[in-house]
Amino acid sequence: GGGDWQLSRRECRQRAKDEDLVRPTPDLTRGLEQYSSELRKIVDLSTSLGASGVVLATQPTLWRKDMPADARAILLSGGVAPLPDWMNCKEGIRYYAPETQEAALGSFNQVMLDVCKSTQAECVDVARIVPKEAPYFYDDMHFTERGAEAVATGIAPTVQKLIARMKKLQ
Repeated sequence: GGGDWQLSRRECRQRAKDEDLVRPTPDLTRGLEQYSSELRKIVDLSTSLGASGVVLATQPTLWRKDMPADARAILLSGGVAPLPDWMNCKEGIRYYAPETQEAALGSFNQVMLDVCKSTQAECVDVARIVPKEAPYFYDDMHFTERGAEAVATGIAPTVQKLIARMKKLQ
């Protein structure tokens, strides 16, 4: 079926022993700079094309130190390998530790928040809204219905504020 690839990757991830997980966070300097630049381009282009507002949202995940068993059981991503090797569950693939993934993504989420502060963009820190608990996630970062509802509930007030602002301008 369509979800078989996820099952095989989840099984591959589950075989990773805790003592073999990669813990040092890699140098993200170049990637964070490029991400900031790209976010600024999105905001600038949207504004130049007449968008009444731009809403950016941070990315929530399940990753954290000392994850409970129900959360660890649904982990799927984080392979430290070229994408084809990781996607095909090549023998010997290592994985980043959840706390390392959390720290790395936290750096990207902070860049987004910083870009919002320095531009006209609205930011919703969804990563702080969605609990890091298994019922909210299908895997590391994709939402169950409960998770999607939490995201929508978190973003709705910002969107409503933008709509109200647009109506005042008309």
